[in-house]
Amino acid sequence: MKGLDRYANRSVAVVVPDATRPFDYARLGPLLDGLIGVEARPRIVVALGLHRPMTDGELRPLVAASRGVPVVQHDAATSATISEHVTSADAVICVGLVEPHQYAGFSGGIKTVSIGCASAAAIAQSHGLWSVADSRVAIGRVEDNPFQAMLWSRAAALEDVWALQVVPGDPAVEFFGPVRETFARAAALAGEVCFERWDAPKPWLRMTVPGAKAKSFYQASRAATYVALHPRPAVAAGGMLVVEAGCEEGIGRGAGEVAFARALRRGRDVLVEELRAQERVISGGEQRAYVLVRALELARIVVVGAPLMPELASVGVEQVDRFEALGLREAEGVNVEDVFRRVPCVRG
Repeated sequence: MKGLDRYANRSVAVVVPDATRPFDYARLGPLLDGLIGVEARPRIVVALGLHRPMTDGELRPLVAASRGVPVVQHDAATSATISEHVTSADAVICVGLVEPHQYAGFSGGIKTVSIGCASAAAIAQSHGLWSVADSRVAIGRVEDNPFQAMLWSRAAALEDVWALQVVPGDPAVEFFGPVRETFARAAALAGEVCFERWDAPKPWLRMTVPGAKAKSFYQASRAATYVALHPRPAVAAGGMLVVEAGCEEGIGRGAGEVAFARALRRGRDVLVEELRAQERVISGGEQRAYVLVRALELARIVVVGAPLMPELASVGVEQVDRFEALGLREAEGVNVEDVFRRVPCVRG
C-alpha cells in the first residue's frame, strides 16, 4: 500500500466501523502490515457512535486481523467532542464502507470520526430535527448537504487524516489517500453502483434485511426509510414497504436504540407535530423515529418475522409473522435482496 512511509515513528489511530456495517476486517491486513513495517504505532479504534459495544464474538474477526495492534471501542458517554483515542494520535486513518446513508448521502469519509467517535451530545446535535426536515439532507447526496458540511467542520482540527474507503460490489473497490479526495472518489463510484433505477414506482417492495442490519429494528428500519425518502422513491404513494428481519435484539440495545424506542412510544401524531414545530431538542437515536414517521407519510411499513415490538404499533408500523399473510399479488411488486447496497429509485 503506497504512502505509508509518512507514518514512520508516529502514532496512528486506525478508526474502523463496528458490527452494524458489513466491513471485512481482513482488508486491514495490508494497511496494518505497512504501518508496522515503517515502525508506526497504530491503535485500532472501533467507531461505535451510540451503538452498543461489540460482543466478543463480533470482535473476534477484528482481533484476528489486527496483527496484535491494540483494539479499543469508543465510548460516547465519556468522550470529548471527538474521542481522545483519535485526537491524541499524530495521524488518523478513517476506514469505512461507502454505501448509501440517510443523512450523509453516503457512509464513510470523515463521518467515521465526526459521528463514530463523537460524544453523545455532539451526536445528538448532529441528528437534530433540522437534519430530518432539511430536503438537502438526503440519501445519495453529498454536495450542498449541510449534514456533510457539519461533519467536516467538526473534524477541522484534525490535521492529518487519510482514509481507506471500500465501495461494495463484485468485486469491491478500494481507495486510499487523503480523506476528502478519497471519499469523493469513492462516493462518486457508489453513486453509480449502489442504486438500482426503475422506470416507475411499484405498489409494494419486499426487502430482506441482511446480516448485522437485521439484528435490531433500529438498523432494519433503514430498509424502508432509504426507499421512501429517496427524492424519487421506488414505492408508489400509498403502497407498501415490507421489511423482513429477525430483529433478535428487538428495537435495539444501544443508547441510541433506547432513545429511538422511547420516542416511538410517544406516538405518530406527537412526532409529526414536533417535526413540524422544529422546537424540541432531541437526544441521539431519537431522530430515527422522526425519519420513520416521515416515511409512513408515503407508504405503509410492515415488518415480517420479528418478535412483537409494541412501540411499532404506536406509530402505525404493522407486524406479521409471514409474508404470505399479506396476500399481495406477486406480479405487482418486487423482491429486493439487499436494499443497503442497491437502493431502488425511479430514474431522474
